[in-house]
Amino acid sequence: ATGAAYAVGRLSNVDGSVLVVLKLDGSTGAILWRTDVPSSFTGGFAGNAWRLALDPAGAVIAGGSLAHDGRFTFAVLKFDAATGAELWRYEGRADTIDCHVNDVAVANHGDVAAAGYCHSGPGSTYGFTVAALAGGTGAELWYSRTFTSGPPFEGTARGVTFDGAGDVIATGYTALDFQHGHVTVAKFDGGDGDLRWQRRLPYGRGAFDTGIDVVVTPEDDVVVAGKADVGVGSGGGEAIVVARLASADGAARWRQQLDSSSHVSGGGVALDANADVLVVGSMSHTSSTPDVVVAKLDGDTGGSYTLTGGRLALRDHASRPDKRSLAVVVRNPSVPPPGSSGDPRIGGATLTIANPDTGESAVLPLPASRWSGIGSPSGSRGYRYVDGAQAS
Repeated sequence: ATGAAYAVGRLSNVDGSVLVVLKLDGSTGAILWRTDVPSSFTGGFAGNAWRLALDPAGAVIAGGSLAHDGRFTFAVLKFDAATGAELWRYEGRADTIDCHVNDVAVANHGDVAAAGYCHSGPGSTYGFTVAALAGGTGAELWYSRTFTSGPPFEGTARGVTFDGAGDVIATGYTALDFQHGHVTVAKFDGGDGDLRWQRRLPYGRGAFDTGIDVVVTPEDDVVVAGKADVGVGSGGGEAIVVARLASADGAARWRQQLDSSSHVSGGGVALDANADVLVVGSMSHTSSTPDVVVAKLDGDTGGSYTLTGGRLALRDHASRPDKRSLAVVVRNPSVPPPGSSGDPRIGGATLTIANPDTGESAVLPLPASRWSGIGSPSGSRGYRYVDGAQAS
């Protein structure tokens, strides 16, 4: 709804914790309505919601878990946008005991998809679980608990979306044993839930790599982002990973990774107006405080236009600071074309100088206003950055 914000989560009270949905005034943050969702469990965890989506009419769809009679359900709930009244509730299959919805999505026609995990008790494992529900009633259209061939295999779906044809795409991880798993992407027929294709994307050591978020391009290709243990560096070697997969069969069009020497988290992904890929997460190097990372990748190639190597010359004049200079020359045939999303005259650039032995690094912003093109037409042979005033 215009001017409103929504939030879901868990709040504690004297009886334990409850699933809560809030509608807030977009200008002031004032609470317009609050709905607490009861369950049959008291004295502890009773409910939680992780994600929400809005349907075409503005109604709120929340996904999470509710506690009932010693079991945790695969819970999806719909609330009226104006009043917060609960319109319907879905809680998965009766033969499951430990479930959770990690993400929800709404199709253009109003039906709902939910992704998460479910466990059916002794002898079972956590399954990569996806369900489709009728938007008007919450009735189950189909349910898939996939890739659960038996111990030690297991899986979890972390993100879900619809494509333009109404098919459902989910991402998460599937484990090959108790120590290794792969980023997994699956596409389901939107009408009956039949598995159209499924892809596992191995990276490095594969220590429970996972897909986290997924979007579709205007061509209905799939772009997935997540995290992986790629075995780089001594501090852990995780990376934010991104891949674009073909709509028809899931074949990889390109794969990209943003490496760290330690740990990463997040892996949110979105497309800009030009269908280029935006990725967000956090990244730490050795024991440093994590940094927020935002990257823009070319939607067609996955290129982030990162140029490495080359020649660096540093001149230091102790008595004449105005004579100090830093010159960097990088020659690379993959320089972004003029006018593209990687043209530094449009979006600027950054220069990262790193010491591989100590892990020390510095990042220098290079604003667009100081870049010029080389060649004719301008930029066809590369770009030049000059900062005579040492502003950077």
